Amino acid sequence: WVGIAGAQQRSPGWGTTRTQLGGPGAFRARRIAVTAQLSLGLVLLSGTALMVRSFTELLSVDRGYTTQGVVSFTVWLYDEYPTAAQLVPFVDRLTERLRAVPGVQKVGMGSALPLADGITGEMADIVVPEAAVTPGQEPQARTTIVSPEYFDVLHIALVRGRLLNADDRATGPPVVVINESFAHRFFAGMDPIGKHIGVGLMGRAVNREVVGVVRDTRHARLDAEPESGAFIPFAQRLLPAITFVVSSSLAAELIMRSLNAAVFEVDPDVGVARMQAMDTLVARQLRPRQFLLVLLGAFAAIAMLVAAVGVYGVLSQSVSERQQEIGLRMALGASPTQVVGTFAREAIVMVAVGLVAGIVIALLSTRLLSSFLYGVAPVDGVSFGAAALVVVTIGLLAAVAPTWRASHVEPTVALKE
Repeated sequence: WVGIAGAQQRSPGWGTTRTQLGGPGAFRARRIAVTAQLSLGLVLLSGTALMVRSFTELLSVDRGYTTQGVVSFTVWLYDEYPTAAQLVPFVDRLTERLRAVPGVQKVGMGSALPLADGITGEMADIVVPEAAVTPGQEPQARTTIVSPEYFDVLHIALVRGRLLNADDRATGPPVVVINESFAHRFFAGMDPIGKHIGVGLMGRAVNREVVGVVRDTRHARLDAEPESGAFIPFAQRLLPAITFVVSSSLAAELIMRSLNAAVFEVDPDVGVARMQAMDTLVARQLRPRQFLLVLLGAFAAIAMLVAAVGVYGVLSQSVSERQQEIGLRMALGASPTQVVGTFAREAIVMVAVGLVAGIVIALLSTRLLSSFLYGVAPVDGVSFGAAALVVVTIGLLAAVAPTWRASHVEPTVALKE
């Protein structure tokens, strides 16, 4: 009884009483280390959860076009076909030959592609007669030179008016198709069909009639809002380098070999570049986020594994050091439930402190991820809640085994030792 009273005097609660093996200072240091591991795990899990939500939002965003089953490639015609009289017949022959390739469904062409670094379209000066513009500060729009089939291949939907067609030739009236952002920017509250605008693409502005409006597309970046865009008929603005877009029912690897052979068959001197499945353009845009997501996920998994081992180790050592004390308590009438409660409280304290510290750190650190996030705020309750739930679950599960062992200590064996 004197020993028990002395122990109680030395420590206000049974949960803090222990033998001198390792010393109370060493135990506190171990507990602090485990708490820090739990905090780090929460920070990394929060970042991972944010990246998962952002990645999901980016995958589900409406791009305004399709890339599935579409292959693109560029042909360089600077030297072989320097004049329009030579270029147009060659392009027609090549287009017909590409359509004849087995598995090819549609063939289009243009000066630019969505998400393709370096060929996402030129910025053209836009002149709207109704708008007053300061000279030298003309508004601009991303302008792409396309064939009529370009819209069909990429499934860019028509909103109003008509798409480009075969009648939009060099001898016909200059026309242009604009996107929704262009219409909202320059013709707010008006019907743009039939309006005339000047489009200065690498030269003097040409007066063109707006014949159609198409849906917005995420052209330069998936995580950027759609920008004003215009589409000019290829026949009215010839190009020395043409990018073809081909939709196919075959696998990309198979159709690319056939397309390359078809170009060689029409003219073996024409160079082919950038032949790729358009799905790879989307994957390339997502790659930095994928890398960061995998990196954060791996570190979070390692941190939580170390934290779980730490919780288990601290409680296991605590049970081993206090086996005689547990036996004495149980011999004096303490129930297994009380023993479990004592060690469960130790685990709960470590997890709770780690949780609070981790949330504070995460609130400050996740803002560093803001440039990689899309559609989710750096401080996101769902992501933080999911991370906290994982930390609590892993921390308490790691405490189950040592706590169960403490409740099954045999008093007679412990006292005999």
